[in-house]
Amino acid sequence: MTTGGLLTLGATDVSPAIVSLLTILVGAALASLLAHRIRVHPIPAYLLVGILLGPRLLGLAGGADSESIETIESLALVLLMFGIGLHLDIGAFRGSLIVLAGAGMAAVLLCVGALWPLAMLFGLGAAPALIIAMALSLSSTAVVMRLLAERRLLRRLSSRLALGVLIVQDLAVVGMLAIVPTLAGGEGPDDSVAWPVMLGRGFIALAGVGGLAIAAKHLLPLLFGQAARARSGELMLVLSAAAALGAGAITSALGFSPELGAFLAGFVLSTTPYKYEIMGQVTTIRDLFMAVFFTAVGLLVDPGVLADSWWAIVLAFVTLIVVKCVMIALGAWAAGIGFSVAVSVGLMLAQAGEFSLVVLAAVPEGGALTEETRSAVILVVVLSLVVTPPLLDLASRIEPKIRSRVKPPWIHAPKLGETHGTGDDPVRHVLIAGFGPVGRAVAERLANRGVTYTVVELNPKTVLRQAKLGRRVVYGDATNHEVLESAHVRDAVAVVLTMPDDDTMLRACRAVRAMNPDAFIAARASYLSKAFVARSLGASEVIVEEVATAETMDRLIAKHLDNIEPAKADPEAELETGAGA
Repeated sequence: MTTGGLLTLGATDVSPAIVSLLTILVGAALASLLAHRIRVHPIPAYLLVGILLGPRLLGLAGGADSESIETIESLALVLLMFGIGLHLDIGAFRGSLIVLAGAGMAAVLLCVGALWPLAMLFGLGAAPALIIAMALSLSSTAVVMRLLAERRLLRRLSSRLALGVLIVQDLAVVGMLAIVPTLAGGEGPDDSVAWPVMLGRGFIALAGVGGLAIAAKHLLPLLFGQAARARSGELMLVLSAAAALGAGAITSALGFSPELGAFLAGFVLSTTPYKYEIMGQVTTIRDLFMAVFFTAVGLLVDPGVLADSWWAIVLAFVTLIVVKCVMIALGAWAAGIGFSVAVSVGLMLAQAGEFSLVVLAAVPEGGALTEETRSAVILVVVLSLVVTPPLLDLASRIEPKIRSRVKPPWIHAPKLGETHGTGDDPVRHVLIAGFGPVGRAVAERLANRGVTYTVVELNPKTVLRQAKLGRRVVYGDATNHEVLESAHVRDAVAVVLTMPDDDTMLRACRAVRAMNPDAFIAARASYLSKAFVARSLGASEVIVEEVATAETMDRLIAKHLDNIEPAKADPEAELETGAGA
């Protein structure tokens, strides 16, 4: 029975929010398991499970506890925007930043410009059509990058260009979230307040955001540097959550969205050597809230819309794929990227994305979008995510067959993407986990052979010192998948695990083998028993310290004995021997 909004079980009252959250988590877990079995990304599975659990079908979640679910959604959004800022790596594209920024901005503007009037053809007003056009102009960073990583295509030229466009789209989310409430008919400015006063408030708010960015730039690296010296993953996680929520609270108090503050905090930390370790610490919690968020979004969908307007949803889905493919390819080509690569990028990014749903979620309740329109757009997003894998396969097949190198007339100098090919020339790249005496010795020998290598090290002083010497070094734990990804473990021909801790070595061995099935893994173990475990986890060869010590001591003793002169014979013994003979 229920009493005062509580579910009564015997003498215990259980909040319906807890029941719904438990239902969402169980449903999301089942959806993720099913998605893994059929090899699709879990985001569309989360949405479909949310629709199934929603009040319009099974009625197991949502309803009276929607306020609690919205709070969880808001927290998930803050962590998502923190993750966007943290994953930005502008330095990786420094040599082609202008081209990539131009391609990304052109793609976003062309997609919004093309989708806006098309959305109005479906009977929408100018403001809701613009909101939908902005939302659908965004592609899925999570789905595309995961598929490219699984197919080991991240080093291809078209993949790197797609990542550049995705970064620009992720940056555009910040601006979209700032203007969507106004377009959606949210709370506008008070007419009784004079314009000079409003401008003054706006200037103060912008100055506050600037001050926040400057303070974060100087304060956060110091705090995370202390956490790195303490080598406490728990402290790193707590500081990350505090930085995201604290910055979000400050920007919210200044009149901006909390997502903007979280993004700024993440972006500041992306410029520090601690970013990869932070990413690994935050990823698990972020994925948890992402599962809750997308399942909760599915709760809002009215499946009756699909029955009533299935033809319009299918038409909108096909239109979205075609328009985005053409517009993104056109934007990339206009920036000077080769035609074949531009077409491949257009196919990769033709879907809508997770941040399309974030933009839709920013529309206030009762604003410009009706529940029916929101449900229809979410269903279009789901369909576009489902067809992303075959679109990537199509891009891989047709790119080598397109030989056209036609450039726009305003491009005269060779630009990124003009040459045809995959852009993944084979190189001998080795990853060294741990830079103690053993790691330094291995690095020195690799350098003498002309082999490139990347070091993964958890000592912040060592990281800073080696970075100043020009070595490629990544701060973080070699058991952390985000750290290994940033160190390009998938491209390594060999991985050397030199850390002295056996348990860490075993976890790193398992992680490396899962991410790169073909790499040669050489590991260091203290005991023979640990070596057997390491071999079972995928190590190619294991150097056992106790065995190596025994062999070295045996050689030393043998060498010493060989250098000792033979003892002089005893004359009496010789006489006795001769007499006996």
